[in-house]
Amino acid sequence: KSIDFEKINLKKIIGFLIVGFSILFIFEYSRSKIIRNENIFAIPKLKEMAAQKVLVVKAEDSSENFRKDAYLSLYKILYALKKDYPKIKEAPIRVRFTKTEKGTTPNLICYALPILQTVSALPVVNLTNLPLVRLETWDYGTVAQILYKGPHAKKTTTLERLFTFIEKKGYSITNGLEEEYRKG
Repeated sequence: KSIDFEKINLKKIIGFLIVGFSILFIFEYSRSKIIRNENIFAIPKLKEMAAQKVLVVKAEDSSENFRKDAYLSLYKILYALKKDYPKIKEAPIRVRFTKTEKGTTPNLICYALPILQTVSALPVVNLTNLPLVRLETWDYGTVAQILYKGPHAKKTTTLERLFTFIEKKGYSITNGLEEEYRKG
């Protein structure tokens, strides 16, 4: 198909340029926010959650070495459980903190891995020099959640957005803060 240059006028050219620059600006603006790890798509939501059976390691400290040992203990037990419960799937690690309020830094309480509700006992596994793993059921109910993607050190703004959302909805935090570490 050939272009009829007589039908193209200055208004159409300006219109195409405005649309093109607008698209370019939106793309570059979004890209720059993502590069700076700003969480532009984090929208808080309320969700109903049922009680969940979990493998738990109580935190002795928040050091990286303890965290690695806690993960190792949890996964050793999880993979031992898979022998008797082949339907167990690997889920993201959860970390539960003390009761948290705006402007305070939460203290770590424990690391956990969700498992099947039908698990009633833990297998015997050699955890020499590793933290003890316990079987617990965590109660939930109505929870507020928000997605944060970025470095741990920059999550304060997202947490403040979540706390403000909880206040505006007329709720309060009762069981502390919980994070779920997704892959990717």
